[in-house]
Amino acid sequence: MKNKALMNRKTLIVACLVLILCWNVALMLQHPTNSEMLLVKQFVTDCKDQNCTNDWSVGWWVTASGGETQSRGGPPSPDYNSMSKPFRVLTSQTLFECKLYMNEGILNYYRCN
Repeated sequence: MKNKALMNRKTLIVACLVLILCWNVALMLQHPTNSEMLLVKQFVTDCKDQNCTNDWSVGWWVTASGGETQSRGGPPSPDYNSMSKPFRVLTSQTLFECKLYMNEGILNYYRCN
């Protein structure tokens, strides 16, 4: 009986360690790469005196880079079709009506005229 209890305890410990490892890997995969952060910083620099917006999914990256945005933390993303042109967009979407200025990883930086 003791042997079975010891085996169950070892199994539980191994399972917990695997879950902790998977959780840490999942958290690391959510962080932007250095090249994505350079793109975000370029977007923030370009948007000092421009009409700019971004997806909610990258809003915290924009805020962390010193930018100001209303779109962060949750859906919905802005409606790009109703915005007055010209404007700039940092998004993970593909916008066919705008010119792609820069691209890095999942991020697309568009200039819409």
